[in-house]
Amino acid sequence: MNDRSSDAAVKTGAIQDGDSAEKSANPHLKEHALTPEQFRSAVSAANQQFNLIRKKYPDLKAYLVVGLSGEQAKLDEPPLNMFKDFQGVVFNDAAKSEMIKFLKMPVNKEATKEEIKKREMRFLELAEQVKYNGNCRVEIRFHQLDYECVWKLQVDELVNRAMTPQTRASIRIVLGTVSDFAKCT
Repeated sequence: MNDRSSDAAVKTGAIQDGDSAEKSANPHLKEHALTPEQFRSAVSAANQQFNLIRKKYPDLKAYLVVGLSGEQAKLDEPPLNMFKDFQGVVFNDAAKSEMIKFLKMPVNKEATKEEIKKREMRFLELAEQVKYNGNCRVEIRFHQLDYECVWKLQVDELVNRAMTPQTRASIRIVLGTVSDFAKCT
């Protein structure tokens, strides 16, 4: 990824979460609503870019997250875990409401493996019906902080320098939005 124009950064930062996305009259909303397939492609593209970063910085001890407005989930999480950690990853709609209801249903602690599998399959069916929030950002989180590495990453052409704070006081490294990566595929 190369630098984004400040206009693109403003557009991608305009929507803060799924709730405000629906409440806003943002004409760019539809272009940032991704199908599950587009989301999976974006995750794959983000991981490919992260692998390039790892090759360039072999001592980097980090992982990727998807997040927005202070919420986040690991990018490589299964859909159920990702949704539990960060519901803003999907836009508000009937499918999201169903997913929330589903998660609130009590789990039978004496359920058989077959019942557990059925429950997981139902959640995955629901996960295929939602629209993912392309405004979410793909960011690096560090297992072990190496400030020299962070400062090098801030100006690296593989990160989105318009979204990554260019100050030594920040450790935020943004690779781009989910929508950016969906366009790469």
